[in-house]
Formats: sequence, C-alpha cells, structure tokens
Amino acid sequence: MRVRVIFRLQNRGASVPFYHQNLLTDMLDSIVSEHTGEYHFSALKGQTRVSKGGLHYCSRRVTLVLSCINRKDCDDMLRKIFAQKLWEVGDLRLEPEFVELEREPELKEIVKFVCISPIILSSASSRRNLKEFLAPDNEAFTDLLYESTMNRMLHAGYIDSSDLHELTKFQLIPDRRYLEKIQQEEKKFARIYRVRQDNEEIEVRGYTFPFVLCAPLRVQQYIMAAGFGEFCDQGFGMLDLAHSDHASRTILYPDFLPVGQTFHINNTPEPEFLFEQSEYFTGIKSA
Repeated sequence: MRVRVIFRLQNRGASVPFYHQNLLTDMLDSIVSEHTGEYHFSALKGQTRVSKGGLHYCSRRVTLVLSCINRKDCDDMLRKIFAQKLWEVGDLRLEPEFVELEREPELKEIVKFVCISPIILSSASSRRNLKEFLAPDNEAFTDLLYESTMNRMLHAGYIDSSDLHELTKFQLIPDRRYLEKIQQEEKKFARIYRVRQDNEEIEVRGYTFPFVLCAPLRVQQYIMAAGFGEFCDQGFGMLDLAHSDHASRTILYPDFLPVGQTFHINNTPEPEFLFEQSEYFTGIKSA
C-alpha cells in the first residue's frame, strides 16, 4: 500500500538540511512498533529554494510518500501521524492535513523506474567497501541488488526458498543517455550518505538514476511496495514508474480527511510567497 501524506507547512521558507532522511527516520521510528512490517518513504516533496544553509520549502504544503507491505501497518502509522497535531522536521513545522492513496500500478516483467530516493547496494554485513563506486552497467551492480532483493523477500516471508528457482530472471539496465548527460554536465548520480547500522553511523554510497528492470512480476511488486536495495526503512530505495501521471493515480483516502464535507484539494489558490522577503532569507545567493 502506498500513500502520499500531505502536511500543511506552518512556517513557509523554513529549511532542512539537503539530506534529511535521518530526520524523517527519527519521526517514523517514534511511531512504529516491533511488529510493524516492511515500509519505506521518500524525502519531503514541495517547492524549494536552495541555499548554503539547506533546502528552504516555499510551498504551502509538503508531501511525504509512504509505502508499506501491509495495509494494516500503513493505516496504523497514519493514525499515529495524525494523532499528533504538529511535527517538527529540522526547522519545518508540519501539520498533517490529508492523505492521498496511490492506485496500484499495472506492473509487468519489464518496467522503467526512476529513483525517488537513492539506492544502496549492500549492507554493512557485506565485505565490500560500501563507499566504493560501482558503475550501474557492471554485472556486479545487478548481482548485488538481486542478492539483496532475494534476501529481503525471504526474510519478510514474501517468498520461501522453494520459490528461488522461479525468480532467477533479474537484470538492471541503466538509462545510458541519462548517465552520459549527467557526466557531460559534471553532475553526480552517486553520492555518499550516512546511515545507522547496529547503533553506529556508517558511510555508504547511494545511486539515483533511471533504469529498466527485467524481473518476474512478484519481484517488481515487492520492490515497488518495500523498496529496492538496503536501508529502505531509513528512506532509501524508493522507486516510481517513469513518465507516471500522479494525478491520475491518486485518490483521496477517505479515512484521513480534514473535518468537513466541503474539502477539495484544489479549491484554494496557492497564496503568493516571496522568499526574499521572508524571515528565512539571509541574502546569501542560492547555490
């Protein structure tokens, strides 16, 4: 089950660090129980301005995409999110407002994905250097993700060992044109991130790029629901379908709507917000 949690931002123009998955991890860790099944989530989505201090959110609303294997777990997390009237993430003050439910996409055995959050290849139990760069077209890149996915599916009880022989088809094909364009523009699609492992912080490399995945339908459904790669419960490995129209895929989730029957998402125009005139503008040029 995949939902989009919409928060009203009470202090438009406030900021979070560029990488703020750890702050969202703390927020969600406070509401999950030891019985909560697999889940993963995105960064906060909204209109942003970039400065040396981080990401300033200038929209009236921000969105958190949350996905759980189990609908009951998702509903439980949503109830706990809405039970608290105000959440603080960095300098942002977020008021839960409503939820959109994403219709399950029609997946096939060949799917083109984009990364909403970075993919981590392997956990600290691996003997490889987790900061080492590995080219996405390297066979080892696919092998590590295959091993990770099968292990996670087994651990979650999504499959058992007798199913493995039916799930050997697995190939990741990166979008070469995208990677070439990124390199020409001297931008990065792979960066170092800090994650928690056994009560310690470690550094790992995460990758963000579009790709085609050839895999059995059961595998495609699993990674769409539970994430791709490692550390998904810390906000990594969230995917979406390339060229997807979110407006046609989402509906209001009736169990989590504001009080009142006249509520409509688009009936209130976005008020003008001048970041340069806000209390959060420091005069520093945007990066």
